[in-house]
Amino acid sequence: MPLSGIALSGHDLLGLLAEVRRRLLIPVNGLTDEDAAKRTTSSELTLGGLIRHLATGERMWLQVLRSADGSLPEGMLDTAQYAMSGTLSGWLSAYSAAAA
Repeated sequence: MPLSGIALSGHDLLGLLAEVRRRLLIPVNGLTDEDAAKRTTSSELTLGGLIRHLATGERMWLQVLRSADGSLPEGMLDTAQYAMSGTLSGWLSAYSAAAA
């Protein structure tokens, strides 16, 4: 499928996604759980909540693709996934596992 006029193979697309994931993790490098749970804007979203959302979202979208029946996994539209809960290291591990 062309992206900005460039045809990407599956391998190229996976490489692009890996690079995007790597860049998304830069802002949380070295943060404590407390830092990751802090709101830095007027939004309720935190850096830890963003990582939780990405980990949950990737895992759920893979479920959608694997089931191929059009159904949404339980909790896919749950906005609670945007809140920081648990530990940052736990969500980073979950995000890494979802991307594997």
